[in-house]
Amino acid sequence: VLIAISFRSAVQAANTMSGTYLAIERDFGDANTNLQNLVKRFFLVQAMAPTGALDTDDGVASMVDPGKPEQEALQAALTDLGVQVQKVNNPDFSSEYQIMNSAGSLFLSTYKEMETMFYAKKFSESYDLYFANCHEAILQYEENVNLMKEQLQTLVDENEATLKAAEKSVQTSIIVGSILSILVSIIGIYVVNKSISPLRSASTELNDILSAMNAGNANLSRRLVKHSDDEVGILVSGINNFLATLQDIIAKIK
Repeated sequence: VLIAISFRSAVQAANTMSGTYLAIERDFGDANTNLQNLVKRFFLVQAMAPTGALDTDDGVASMVDPGKPEQEALQAALTDLGVQVQKVNNPDFSSEYQIMNSAGSLFLSTYKEMETMFYAKKFSESYDLYFANCHEAILQYEENVNLMKEQLQTLVDENEATLKAAEKSVQTSIIVGSILSILVSIIGIYVVNKSISPLRSASTELNDILSAMNAGNANLSRRLVKHSDDEVGILVSGINNFLATLQDIIAKIK
C-alpha cells in the first residue's frame, strides 16, 4: 500500500509538472506569435505612410485597430506565463522570466505610444521611438525566451527522469517484496513442519501401540519418545504415565 501511495504521488506530481510545462510552451507560442504580428504591423504602417493611405484617422484605424487584440493576447500570454513559472518554483527560470516579461512589457507600452503617434501622423518619430526602445527590448525578449526554452527542456528531462526513477523504484520494491514473501512462506512452512514433527511422531508411535493392543500383542513396556519439553512433550509424558499405570494394573491382575 505504501509503495502504491508513493508511486501515485510521484505520478501525480510528474503529471502536474507536465501540464505546467505544456502551458508554458503554449504561452511561449502565443506571446511570440502576437509580438511578431505587432512588429510586422508597425513596419507595415511605416511602409504605407508615404503612400498617403494613412493621411486620415480612418486610414490609421484600419491598420492600428486590428493590432489591439494582438496586444491583449500578448499581455495575457505574459501574465499566464508568470503564473505557470511560479508553479515551476525554479529561481533561475523565474529570473529569466522577469527579464523577458520586462522586455515584453516595455515593448507593449512603447507600442501604445507609437499608436498615438500614428494618429498624429508622426510616423518618423514613431520610427525613432521603435529603435530607441522596442528594438533592444525585442532582442532582449528573444534572448531570454531562448534561455527559458533551454531551461524548460532541462526541467522536462528532469521530470521524466523522476518519473522513471519512481517506476523503477516500484518495480524493485515489487520484486524484493515478492522474494521476501516467498522466503517468509518457505520459513513458515519449515517452522510449522518442525513444530508438528514431534506430534506426528508421537501420534504414529501411539497408533502402533494401540494397534498392537487391539491385536492382543500389547507391549505395555513400550514408551513414546519424548523430543521436547513443550506442550507436545507434556502430552507424551502424560501418555507414557498412562501406559505405565496401565502396565502396573495388568501386572497385578495377572
